[in-house]
Amino acid sequence: MIRVAALACAVTGCSTLVFHPAAPRSPADVVPVELQRSPKTWTVVLAASRDLQLRRIAWVDSNVAPCQGGLAPATIDGAPAAQFQGIRAAAGQRLEIGFPAGPPEWPTAATPTAIDVEEVRPEGTICQRVPLTGLPPDQQWHVPQDWAVLVGGEFGLSVDRVSTTARPIDPVLVSSLVVGAGRWIGRLRLEANVEYGGVICRGCGVAMTRAAAGAGVTGVIWQGRAQAVEVGLGYRRSYEFNDDVTLAFNGARLAIAWGHTPPPIAGLDWNSARALFTGVEAFTEWQTTGDSRVAPQLLVGLGVVVHLPIL
Repeated sequence: MIRVAALACAVTGCSTLVFHPAAPRSPADVVPVELQRSPKTWTVVLAASRDLQLRRIAWVDSNVAPCQGGLAPATIDGAPAAQFQGIRAAAGQRLEIGFPAGPPEWPTAATPTAIDVEEVRPEGTICQRVPLTGLPPDQQWHVPQDWAVLVGGEFGLSVDRVSTTARPIDPVLVSSLVVGAGRWIGRLRLEANVEYGGVICRGCGVAMTRAAAGAGVTGVIWQGRAQAVEVGLGYRRSYEFNDDVTLAFNGARLAIAWGHTPPPIAGLDWNSARALFTGVEAFTEWQTTGDSRVAPQLLVGLGVVVHLPIL
């Protein structure tokens, strides 16, 4: 299946993806409680545990010295950061700090990051570093939504082994619209879907309607900088029919997909594929009817689909 980013935007409106801490954070004056990713902005939501007066906030590579440079915010609570001379936060207040998405190579899964804050105190300015993303459990983030929606279409090719007029090789073209839902369990997604489309037998001159339903499991086997690979196994029960005949098939399905995902950062890892996946999938389906007079058929094909969390 071809999973196209433009289709994803059409479905989601290029909406914001929200990540939550995967484990409780260590107590601190400022605690990161949420990460939000939109096409042009990363937003870090910070919660103040006491009254604070901050002179500066920056998103930094954890390997550099504290309060030495870093990515400056573009917005603070939705307003341009340039209009703030300082930031005051009351105990329990949440601050939404928006940073430009910047070049795709940063932040990356190989780079732990932190938020540096310069607090103004009576005795002077104090620099504090708050770990944000990294490999330790309390710096991990995840997509809290376990459910996903699947939409798209399929295009396949098989060989006619059903009609009495079939020649040794009579191509059969299959097309279907697909909708479904899935439930994530770690790297695995349990899913079910329904399909509706058509079948054209070029050699025998027959057109039929196709309806199918199925279930399966798909797993993320690799996550890169902005790509992922998924492999899925499943079962399909399909019906092909017209005014004269109805055929029922049982299908065992194997699929492998390569696709585009949001860029992962340290602590997000395979959750990027879980958050949004648009790419290319090739599938094959071994179909049988249970009728000894009808030979099994091998369906192979591509398609268009996107899966994204149910927000």
